[in-house]
This record gives sequence, C-alpha cells and structure tokens, in this order.
Amino acid sequence: MSGELEEEPFIPEYMHLANLLHISAPELLNRLITEPSLLHVVSYSKCREGEEKNFVISPFLVNIILLSMHLGAKGDTLNQIQVAMGHTNIDRKNLKRTAKALLHVLKDEDIYVFASAQKICVTSAKDLKKNFKIVAEGVFYIDVESLDFRDAEKAEEKINTWIRSETPGVVHWMVPPRLLTADCNMVVVNTVYFEADWKVRFKELHTSRQGFSVRPDYDVEVEFMHSLAYYQYYETPEVNARFLKLALKEDNSFLIIVLPNEKFGLADIESKMDAVISVPDEQFRFQHVKGAVPKYIISTIIDWRETLMELGVRRLFTEHEAQLQEIAGDPGALHLNHLIQRVIIRINEKGVDSDPTYCSQKNIPRPCLPSSQAREFIADHPFLFYIKLRNVIVFIGRLTNPTRTEEVV
Repeated sequence: MSGELEEEPFIPEYMHLANLLHISAPELLNRLITEPSLLHVVSYSKCREGEEKNFVISPFLVNIILLSMHLGAKGDTLNQIQVAMGHTNIDRKNLKRTAKALLHVLKDEDIYVFASAQKICVTSAKDLKKNFKIVAEGVFYIDVESLDFRDAEKAEEKINTWIRSETPGVVHWMVPPRLLTADCNMVVVNTVYFEADWKVRFKELHTSRQGFSVRPDYDVEVEFMHSLAYYQYYETPEVNARFLKLALKEDNSFLIIVLPNEKFGLADIESKMDAVISVPDEQFRFQHVKGAVPKYIISTIIDWRETLMELGVRRLFTEHEAQLQEIAGDPGALHLNHLIQRVIIRINEKGVDSDPTYCSQKNIPRPCLPSSQAREFIADHPFLFYIKLRNVIVFIGRLTNPTRTEEVV
C-alpha cells in the first residue's frame, strides 16, 4: 500500500502553509479549491435548462468530493479530476491540511445555520481501503461505508435513513426512487441545508405581499422583505444588471443578488457567468438602498455525473477504466455511478436585531436619507444569486418563481 494516504497531524489553521508559499491564507484557499472555475459555469448552464426552473447548487462541495476522489485515484482518472478542478499540480500533503482547515470553518454551527452530510458508498463486493476511509472521514468529513447494492431498494432506504439522522428535521430523503440498481459500484451523496442569518435582520413588520413577475403574462403574489439601509451595491452595463450584497452575520459572508435591468433579462446575464461571479469586491460601494427581496425556499437535487463527464471527468464514471485502487479493489475494479447532491436554502427575515442604517464597513453610523433619494433594488422578477461564506462561493443558483420550492434537475 502506498503511504500517500497516511493521516498527518491536523494543523488547526492554514496560516503556516500560506506563509511558506508567501501568500495570504484566503488566497491560498481560493487558488487551491475555491476559485470560481469552469465547474461553476458549466454546472450552472446545465441546471438552467428549463425557463422557469429554480435551483441552487454547490460546485464548491462537489470540489471537496473531487478532492477526496483525487486522493484515491491514479493515472488518467486522477489527471481528469485535476483538469476539471482547474488545478493540474495539487500537492496531496498540503491539500489535506488546507481542505480540513476550510471545512472546519464551514462546519462552525455558531456562525451559520448550516447542516451538511456526505457519504461515499462503496459496493460491499470490493475491499474498502482503510487509509482512504481514515482520510475521507478525518479530513473531508465524508462518511465512507461498504453497502450491498444487490437489494437496491434496501440500499436506497439505508442512505435516506442515514441522511435523516445526520440532518434531523431538515432533509427527509436524498436518493430519488429507482435511481440505484443492483449493479451499482459506488455512489456519493452530498446534502446541505443553509439558512441565511443576516448581520442586520429584516423587520418582520415591514414584510408584505406583492407581485413577482414569472413571465410577461404571469405574476405570483409572495411575501417580500423590505429595508431602507446602506448596502454594498454595484451595477455594470457589461452585464446589464445590478448587484446587491446582503451581509450575513459572519464577516466576509454575503448573499449577492444579481438582478437583471430588463425584467425578463435573466437569460442574458446567465450567458455572462464568468463576469457575474468574478466581480472584484472593491467594485462594490456602500449606497443608500431601498430594497425589496422575496422570501423563498429552494430545494434542488442533482446528479453531477453528466456535468462532470462534460467537463472531461469520464474515467471516474467508466466501468473497467476508472483507476480508484486507493479506494477499493484493483485498477478498473471500481467506478462511480452517481454523485447526488441535494441543497436546501431558506431566505427569510432571520438575523441580528440592530440598526439597519449602520455601515459595518467602517463602523460609522450614517444618517438615513429620505427614501426618495435612495437607489431602488426591487427583486420582483427572475434573478441569479450566489452565497459567499468567508469569501468562498459556496452556493450559486437562481430564483424564477418563489412559489416553487423543490426541483430535480
């Protein structure tokens, strides 16, 4: 057995590694596993097929799973994973330290209402490698288990039961019916629930019902949260959209709404995804904004198999060709059948009860201007959004109809 997967002492912070490379710790994380990449753009494009479909996905968490696969892969399988992630020379030793530090931050339940669970299920017909299980569970917080897929219905129920136990009262099922078959070799499931916890809460007494335009001939009436406050704001003719940053409780964490200037211009800004998710933070300026944002819940289930294969990760999913001998079995004995992700986000008034005229950037209270002098940001038509946690894009999605909650894409 190769010694590459031996567990190393955990370094709680990644500053030491960053100092060795003479870059900041956030920059290190962005370069290694969190930088917006082709995975964000391609996966978003695949999901948007269907004009009125809401969805939210987490390419970031798929990257984490690919990193765990990276540690179990060899040859062309390994090379294809690295190319898809946009990093062709990942040092495995540094990778484990960095990933563990970052995921430790994201699992801080005092900062986020954030419940997640991920599991790699390997057919019980193959001998699971102990070292891979140790690293996957200890570094990436991914549970690894041998599972008998010969009774596919029983395997499905076992996964769903485990998900329910890991996310009490949040996620009740994970694997779509009849997806698993008796000849499954390996299945990965990843679920996450996120509820916004604002730095400055929306006042419930200001919440009211109003129209949201789904199509030119179809509006729905939903609850909108209203606020007159200083927000980080940006607009650009290049994208033909306005950007609003809603600060979450933790520093450097935001929901960014990208609202088309044209009422039904979402498809146009979606065609410019590179520009949309790459706006530098310094472009945003604190502006006095009269904002209205719908309350919504989105639950999305996606099998990443097709998207990853489109990105060139083919060997991983190909029977007799995948080289995953560091996970189980011999070369060609194991391949991935499905990578299923379920993401649930909830956007409501929840947050810290404080003065919304307070400018958190400089800790300088600012007087509230008359609403007639404020910029208007009324999110009453389809928009794109992404969520940054500590400057990492963890979620990306769109809202086209706030009355629809659950989608399988």
